Amino acid sequence: MPTNNQRIPQPLSNVVQEICRHEAGHCVIGRALGFQMSSCTIQLLDRSGAHAAHCTVTLPRSLTTLSKKSITHMGERGEVDERQVLEILRRYLPDRYSVESGIVIDSQGGTSDQIDVVIFDRQYTPNLLDQHEHKSIPAETVYAVFEAKPTIDKGYLEYAAEKAKSVRALHRTSLPVVHSDGLKPPKPLFNIPAGIIAAEIDWKDGFGEAFKQNHALLAKEGFLDCGLAVSGHAFDCFNGGYAFACGKKPRFNVDQRRRLAAKAKKLGPQEFKEIAAIASPRTLLVWHQRLSSTSQILR
Repeated sequence: MPTNNQRIPQPLSNVVQEICRHEAGHCVIGRALGFQMSSCTIQLLDRSGAHAAHCTVTLPRSLTTLSKKSITHMGERGEVDERQVLEILRRYLPDRYSVESGIVIDSQGGTSDQIDVVIFDRQYTPNLLDQHEHKSIPAETVYAVFEAKPTIDKGYLEYAAEKAKSVRALHRTSLPVVHSDGLKPPKPLFNIPAGIIAAEIDWKDGFGEAFKQNHALLAKEGFLDCGLAVSGHAFDCFNGGYAFACGKKPRFNVDQRRRLAAKAKKLGPQEFKEIAAIASPRTLLVWHQRLSSTSQILR
């Protein structure tokens, strides 16, 4: 191939010009959208026109800010946030668990509101209930529900609580299970955890006093157990109180580590590995040994 100042043969010159115009178009569009673009280098690999182009693109603002600025309709922003949450949870949860948007149903004909994020048991959910993009999920298979919203404020907090209430109001059954070693008793029903996830939070002090006052007004059936603002705030409720993780990279506090380690300790080695997406088995074991010796493990 010609290099430096060598003249490019005419037939190949036309191909090179077309490639350069195409790649330059990407750079022009990137700059027009506000990205910081480096100079573009193009390497022609052979005479057929195969080529490789390189350009460094720098985000001038965070993806959260770009989404907020470029998508102004709240409904569209909500759909974007919902899809992102679904994709992230699918990436980290074990294969046994499914994550979908849908409606939760019960055996008596009851239905919940449309829920943004439902975590449920894939093994016991029949696909016969699905119609196109409308997923119906049996109440007995649901592990947790979340609302994914552009921000967290008083209105969205109450909205998410009403969604949670519609799920918890459904009738659930639990029956004995036949195993190879005999009949196992029905599993006790648990209160389905509910939460809210958003890009940011409107209260200046995050999940501070203003949030606590509004959260305390939520009905018992619509109680929100946890919440996350990707901008750097999180809350977690247990035993009637709040646990907080704040900062650009939310981290587990002592109570959260203690409870997670206690639950992990009850699992077998294989189950232990399957759920260890947020902390390694070794880390959880260290937490259990260290924290259980200092105070009682909270459920």
